[in-house]
Amino acid sequence: MRFRAAITITIMIILSLSITMAEGVMSNAILNGEYLIGEYSPYQSGGRTVTRLVESTFKGDGTGSYKVIASSDSATDSGDFTYSISPDGALNIEDDKGIVCCNGDILFFADTDNKDESITVMFGVKKSSGMDDSALDGNYMLGQFMDNAVLSGGNTVTCLIELGFQEGSADYREIYNSTGSTSHGTLSYSLSSDGTFTVEGNEKGIVSPDGNVLFIINTDPSDDSVFLMIGIKKSADIDSSIFTGRYLFGEIAYDSNFIIQELDVIPGDGSISYSVIDSSDDAGDISGDFNYSLGKDGTLTTDYETGMVSPDGSVVFMIDTDPSDDSLALAFGIKSSPVPADSKNNGSCFIISISF
Repeated sequence: MRFRAAITITIMIILSLSITMAEGVMSNAILNGEYLIGEYSPYQSGGRTVTRLVESTFKGDGTGSYKVIASSDSATDSGDFTYSISPDGALNIEDDKGIVCCNGDILFFADTDNKDESITVMFGVKKSSGMDDSALDGNYMLGQFMDNAVLSGGNTVTCLIELGFQEGSADYREIYNSTGSTSHGTLSYSLSSDGTFTVEGNEKGIVSPDGNVLFIINTDPSDDSVFLMIGIKKSADIDSSIFTGRYLFGEIAYDSNFIIQELDVIPGDGSISYSVIDSSDDAGDISGDFNYSLGKDGTLTTDYETGMVSPDGSVVFMIDTDPSDDSLALAFGIKSSPVPADSKNNGSCFIISISF
């Protein structure tokens, strides 16, 4: 299913770490209920970046429906779709690929076929019921991927932001900004009982039922900018052993490439090896490795990016804000569900990278 798209290429990566979770098998039934989905379609030559906010209903039987409720191009769309979930949580929606978290609360999927010059990535969170105002209280780290010249040719900006929510007011601080200039201030927000919230009356978002993961999207291009943010709540004292297993990552990147990679991570070793298994630009066989470290608050640092691991280890994001190497990116991953021991697959996680 594609709501809208516009970009060149993207990266899909599979992080493989040893699994310590109880074994189980995912099925279509894990996606059952209403979800809010943020969609980002990067610009390409002659086009504009498009962001959309979509309400989707999954019926638990491999069918669902969607409705676009806000869009930067003022387009509206609705319809039905089919989906399937593999035992490890890998998700297929029509021709799009992604993954769903083992509890069914978080998902992402992407249209990565560049033949039609149209690539879109979508990040979704399940709606809650009876959520109170305290659900958002706490400090979150967010990765922001922005086009701040959406009406005038396109220009990518990435930011790492710390956002502290409390009682309708949020203090924000840009830690890194690819422009080299950071800002800080205070924002107002309002939270609804289904987990959806509004920031400054304009930007929309949703927080997961457990309060650990959120996204915020701007679909109003009137100030020449639109963006998607992925956020994860800081931990008090994270157990490093939870960052194990296999993850599917989606990465929105700057250099117009979509690559599928396998990443193998040895817990405690501090390094990840990867190999490209597919690419939208037919890049061929590429492999290598990079280093990482995990802080007590869940902060993740690699050779190239900074990010966060959720308190339960199920969701990860990484952000590259250094333009010196001609590369800016936002990557987000979901841990695969483990599969029975007699299977060769321990779980999986994609990394999708949209570059432009």
